[in-house]
Amino acid sequence: SSSVSQTINVNDTTAPDAPAAPANMTVQCIDDVPAPVDLTAVDNCDGDITVSPVTKIEPENPVCANQVSVIRIWTFIDGCGNESSVTQVITVHDDTAPEFTFVPGDFTVECTEDIAMPDAMAVDNCDGDVSVTYEDMMNGLGCKSMTRTWTAVDDCGNTSTASTTVTVTDNEPPVFTFVPVDLTFYCEVPFEIPMATATDNCETGLTITFEDVFISTPENCGNGYGYDIERTWTATDFCGNTTTAVTLAWVKPGKGPDAGAFSNYDDGTATLNAERATASNTTDMPLSLSINPNPVVDQLNLYFDIGEEQAVNIRVFNILGKELYRAEETAVRGTNTFIVPAQEFITGTYLVMLEFEGEVMTKKFIKR
Repeated sequence: SSSVSQTINVNDTTAPDAPAAPANMTVQCIDDVPAPVDLTAVDNCDGDITVSPVTKIEPENPVCANQVSVIRIWTFIDGCGNESSVTQVITVHDDTAPEFTFVPGDFTVECTEDIAMPDAMAVDNCDGDVSVTYEDMMNGLGCKSMTRTWTAVDDCGNTSTASTTVTVTDNEPPVFTFVPVDLTFYCEVPFEIPMATATDNCETGLTITFEDVFISTPENCGNGYGYDIERTWTATDFCGNTTTAVTLAWVKPGKGPDAGAFSNYDDGTATLNAERATASNTTDMPLSLSINPNPVVDQLNLYFDIGEEQAVNIRVFNILGKELYRAEETAVRGTNTFIVPAQEFITGTYLVMLEFEGEVMTKKFIKR
């Protein structure tokens, strides 16, 4: 017998024929990435091979989930281990800033402490509601306006801003609640003028300052004379509105009431001169002396009541005690009015004296 044989070697080295992968794409948000799909390859021996992709995300630990690359790989392997693959890259890149859905409108207030407003709100294309912060800036010196800048930031650092302007229109000046009345001090006794106080319709930023003008100088105390202090108080609020008031302080020589001429003049009311304190009042009705205007520019008006008709002397002295004016008038019973010309007096503090039958009444006045 005889035989023959044939050997057929089957060796599949052909990889499956892979289909095209879905096209690469770029999206804003991770939620915009489409769902994966299965792909089918055709193998020369095994026919259709259908697989699902393997997905990986780079970087593995992203700072922002909406700035990554999603990589999908489909791998087709036939029965002999031949393989082919296709890849799709989906780029997630959020570059859209949040959008404000509410921003308070501009408005006007009288005081800075009245600035109150609701918070702005914003949404993001990827993150939904986002937090909003703000920063305030006063525009100009004092108070003119305030700008509140709102900032919304998403997870990827995209920002958007908006602003609200608040105009402050405080035109009401402060009001003094206490101003020291005209004061008398003595050269040899330490003294301090009390501080004035004030209030304002707005609570923030009220200041009180003062400036002193010396009529003559404190050195006069060593020469046996006194001097005068004119203290001007200025109350200033946060918006620059101001109010002023004046305190007059008469500093006389010596230590107290028996220091010499005019020494017991204290608060501007009619008093007896110390050198004439023994004189008696011969009138039979209450005495009073008033003056206006004070401060004076051109003329000083004197008003006083007297009990009977008699001669009166009107005298004006400067702060050094020098007599600058004297007039003798006849006063009638009742109310009298006399005029003292003041045009020639220089700016300063003066004492006007009314004398009759040993009685003396005095008033202090300022010449502008």
